[in-house]
Amino acid sequence: MKFNRYSLLKYETDKMGRYLDLINILFKRELDEFSEFIEKQAEEISDEHKDDFYEYHGDEYGDLKEFFPQKSFSSFVVSWYSYIEQSLFDMCDDLKLTISQTIFDEQKTGRGIKRAKRFLYLGANYEINQIQWLELTHIRRIRNLLVHGGKYLPYSFSKPLNKSFVEEQLRGVKVFIKIEKNLHDYIKKQGILGEFGLYYISPTHDFGKHLIEFGKKFLGTIYSDLKLTD
Repeated sequence: MKFNRYSLLKYETDKMGRYLDLINILFKRELDEFSEFIEKQAEEISDEHKDDFYEYHGDEYGDLKEFFPQKSFSSFVVSWYSYIEQSLFDMCDDLKLTISQTIFDEQKTGRGIKRAKRFLYLGANYEINQIQWLELTHIRRIRNLLVHGGKYLPYSFSKPLNKSFVEEQLRGVKVFIKIEKNLHDYIKKQGILGEFGLYYISPTHDFGKHLIEFGKKFLGTIYSDLKLTD
């Protein structure tokens, strides 16, 4: 029986979706239970001490509401990107594509998804849809910010020289985020731009679900075009 990567794609992306839904439910449940517990405790505290009580537990609430989910969804973005990258490599290997070397040879033909794109173009005469490739490029850069940039977007109070930037208002103060406008627009469109004295990437459950659907369409299109769906 011939191995069918298209069927595996549907199976694995369905599992990814269930995983995201599960951790989202668990975080919401923990937050609701913690909030209920705090409110019950607050009933036994005098009004003059309630503000101190809520402030004391503020970090715990913030962890459950934002920090822990953000860390989990950030890890998912990194894992998802690795899945897409490996899927492209495996596809090239299945097709036995060569351009004087195989997909796994350590020579300078680009790295990661750029390498796979080059192999598909030169080895199979196949060009990836440019709109999908642009979005994947945005996601790659978001992944790199999460892995190498500590999720934060650098900014300055003066206009940067010889660098791309976007002007924003940070708590009433004009700042210049050092980022290309199209990437900034994509981050804002996906609702993953956080701000708390700093700008940062804040992946969400919805963004994770978007990645799953995008990945299914992105890989599915290539599998279909290259007759790898049977």
